[in-house]
Amino acid sequence: MRRIDDPAKRLPRSISPIATEETDLKIAIALCTRDRPRMLQCCLTSLLNLGIPDGVQAAVVVVENSDAPSCEGLVSDFARQAPPTLQIVYV
Repeated sequence: MRRIDDPAKRLPRSISPIATEETDLKIAIALCTRDRPRMLQCCLTSLLNLGIPDGVQAAVVVVENSDAPSCEGLVSDFARQAPPTLQIVYV
C-alpha cells in the first residue's frame, strides 16, 4: 500500500479537511457528570493546563445530570480562569 502524506488527499472528494493553514481549528469537548465534583475539578484542571496552539479555539461544555446540581459554581470558577482560547460553559 502506498503512503499518502497529505491528509486532504486521503479524504473522499465530498469531504474537506477540518482545518487548513488558512482556517482556525475549533474543538468542542463535552463533559457529562453526576455527583462527582472532585473528578470534574481534576478534569477541568487538566484542561486548563493544556497548551492550546495558535489558531485553535476550544470549548468545554459541562453537562450535570443530577437531581441536585452542585457543580455550577465550580465550573464558573474555572471559566473565569480560562484563557480566551478556551471557553467553559455549564449546562
